[in-house]
Amino acid sequence: MLEFTSTQNYDIATIDNPWRIDKDLPIYVASWSNNSEKAEEPIFTLVKGSIVSKSQESKDGDDLAYNLEFIKPGIRGGPVINNEGHLIGINRQGKADSTKSLALGIPIDKLRTSVSTVIKSTGVNFFCGKLNEVYTTFASGPIGLLPVIQWTSQKNSLSNKERCIQVSRRFQTLQQKGMLNYITHGQLNGQSVLCATSYNGGECTDLLLIVPPGTDPKVVLEQLLGVQNIASSPLSL
Repeated sequence: MLEFTSTQNYDIATIDNPWRIDKDLPIYVASWSNNSEKAEEPIFTLVKGSIVSKSQESKDGDDLAYNLEFIKPGIRGGPVINNEGHLIGINRQGKADSTKSLALGIPIDKLRTSVSTVIKSTGVNFFCGKLNEVYTTFASGPIGLLPVIQWTSQKNSLSNKERCIQVSRRFQTLQQKGMLNYITHGQLNGQSVLCATSYNGGECTDLLLIVPPGTDPKVVLEQLLGVQNIASSPLSL
């Protein structure tokens, strides 16, 4: 994950489940590619294709196979997008012959780990994005991409976008300080909360999020740490 500051606004990519797209439906691979192997000024390229097969048993992670209209140098590593414009994978390799251009990609949900493992990993970043048009706190890093919390409640003084941004920043700040090894639940200013703690079973030290009234914070914590991958359901608050 590359962080940067800019005076220009950028749209946030919407993440989608790659396993719900049917065969023969159109997909697109985007990249800044060259017209040849020679060093040239890259141009933006959007290549149309269609899913050929999907498998969750590939040893090298290339679980998506699709035919493309053509393959150019530099297209490797580009996003694979469904016909709704949502990100479903990363293009990894391709081979063109006289009849077709077959490419292979890694599904965006290739991550097979849990939040409890992610938060202890090095090089992990938390950020606010969208999953199926819903503001979502994501974790991203060497282990892949994991949707952690979807913000859906309409009964809050803050908008779901504001809640997503605030909580994602708290996760990111504590992650950078190495203070996310232990998460617990407790009370803060009369409200049920999830928070970071310095040791297993310790008291709350740093706020992560406020648990909605009438919701069991222990259950919320168990649901949070049980999130597995993009195909499973993130915690909804």
